[in-house]
Amino acid sequence: MQTLSCRVVNNQQLTWYGGNIHTYSGGFTNNPAATFTISLSCCNSYLGGRDRRMNLQGATASFDNYGLVTTSASSDVGHIGIPFNNNGTVTTGGQALYIS
Repeated sequence: MQTLSCRVVNNQQLTWYGGNIHTYSGGFTNNPAATFTISLSCCNSYLGGRDRRMNLQGATASFDNYGLVTTSASSDVGHIGIPFNNNGTVTTGGQALYIS
Protein backbone atom coordinates (compact mmCIF):
# COMPACT_ATOMS: atom_id res chain seq x y z
CA MET A 1 0.00 0.00 0.00
CA GLN A 2 1.21 3.49 -0.86
CA THR A 3 -0.15 6.65 0.75
CA LEU A 4 -0.44 9.80 -1.32
CA SER A 5 -0.76 13.17 0.40
CA CYS A 6 0.02 15.38 -2.60
CA ARG A 7 -1.29 15.64 -6.15
CA VAL A 8 0.43 13.65 -8.91
CA VAL A 9 0.38 15.45 -12.27
CA ASN A 10 0.91 13.27 -15.36
CA ASN A 11 2.05 15.11 -18.47
CA GLN A 12 3.14 12.08 -20.53
CA GLN A 13 2.78 8.35 -19.80
CA LEU A 14 2.03 6.77 -16.42
CA THR A 15 1.27 3.06 -15.89
CA TRP A 16 -0.24 1.72 -12.68
CA TYR A 17 0.91 -1.92 -12.39
CA GLY A 18 -0.69 -2.93 -9.12
CA GLY A 19 -1.11 -2.38 -5.42
CA ASN A 20 -3.35 -0.10 -3.42
CA ILE A 21 -2.89 3.64 -3.47
CA HIS A 22 -4.62 5.53 -0.69
CA THR A 23 -5.06 9.16 -1.71
CA TYR A 24 -6.00 10.82 1.56
CA SER A 25 -5.41 14.45 0.62
CA GLY A 26 -3.72 13.88 -2.72
CA GLY A 27 -4.98 12.76 -6.09
CA PHE A 28 -4.19 12.61 -9.77
CA THR A 29 -4.34 15.02 -12.67
CA ASN A 30 -3.99 13.43 -16.10
CA ASN A 31 -3.29 16.37 -18.41
CA PRO A 32 -4.23 16.69 -22.12
CA ALA A 33 -2.08 14.46 -24.37
CA ALA A 34 -1.14 12.35 -21.30
CA THR A 35 -2.03 8.65 -20.89
CA PHE A 36 -2.79 6.91 -17.58
CA THR A 37 -2.79 3.12 -18.08
CA ILE A 38 -4.13 0.62 -15.56
CA SER A 39 -2.30 -2.67 -16.22
CA LEU A 40 -2.76 -5.52 -13.75
CA SER A 41 -1.82 -8.54 -15.86
CA CYS A 42 1.91 -8.14 -15.19
CA CYS A 43 1.42 -8.68 -11.47
CA ASN A 44 -0.49 -11.98 -11.36
CA SER A 45 2.47 -14.18 -10.42
CA TYR A 46 3.76 -11.65 -7.89
CA LEU A 47 0.43 -11.32 -6.10
CA GLY A 48 -0.42 -15.02 -6.23
CA GLY A 49 -4.03 -15.77 -5.34
CA ARG A 50 -4.70 -12.49 -3.54
CA ASP A 51 -7.29 -10.00 -4.69
CA ARG A 52 -5.71 -7.94 -7.46
CA ARG A 53 -8.11 -5.02 -7.36
CA MET A 54 -6.58 -1.59 -7.34
CA ASN A 55 -8.09 1.15 -5.21
CA LEU A 56 -7.85 4.90 -5.08
CA GLN A 57 -9.39 6.13 -1.84
CA GLY A 58 -9.64 9.39 0.02
CA ALA A 59 -12.09 11.88 1.38
CA THR A 60 -10.66 15.00 -0.27
CA ALA A 61 -8.91 13.41 -3.24
CA SER A 62 -9.98 13.42 -6.90
CA PHE A 63 -8.88 12.01 -10.23
CA ASP A 64 -9.09 14.74 -12.90
CA ASN A 65 -8.75 13.36 -16.42
CA TYR A 66 -8.10 15.68 -19.37
CA GLY A 67 -6.17 13.12 -21.43
CA LEU A 68 -6.61 9.35 -21.86
CA VAL A 69 -7.31 6.78 -19.12
CA THR A 70 -7.12 3.24 -20.44
CA THR A 71 -6.88 -0.36 -19.20
CA SER A 72 -4.90 -3.31 -20.49
CA ALA A 73 -6.24 -6.67 -21.66
CA SER A 74 -6.70 -8.54 -18.36
CA SER A 75 -9.38 -10.35 -16.41
CA ASP A 76 -8.61 -8.29 -13.31
CA VAL A 77 -10.56 -5.23 -12.20
CA GLY A 78 -9.31 -1.64 -11.86
CA HIS A 79 -11.15 0.36 -9.21
CA ILE A 80 -11.14 4.14 -8.83
CA GLY A 81 -12.92 4.99 -5.59
CA ILE A 82 -12.49 8.77 -5.49
CA PRO A 83 -14.36 11.45 -7.45
CA PHE A 84 -13.51 10.98 -11.14
CA ASN A 85 -13.82 14.20 -13.15
CA ASN A 86 -13.63 13.26 -16.82
CA ASN A 87 -12.95 15.88 -19.45
CA GLY A 88 -10.93 13.48 -21.61
CA THR A 89 -11.30 9.92 -22.89
CA VAL A 90 -11.72 6.61 -21.03
CA THR A 91 -11.22 3.31 -22.87
CA THR A 92 -10.93 -0.31 -21.75
CA GLY A 93 -8.72 -2.85 -23.44
CA GLY A 94 -10.62 -5.81 -22.01
CA GLN A 95 -9.96 -5.19 -18.31
CA ALA A 96 -12.96 -4.00 -16.33
CA LEU A 97 -12.80 -0.51 -14.85
CA TYR A 98 -15.02 0.26 -11.87
CA ILE A 99 -15.46 3.93 -10.98
CA SER A 100 -17.36 4.71 -7.78
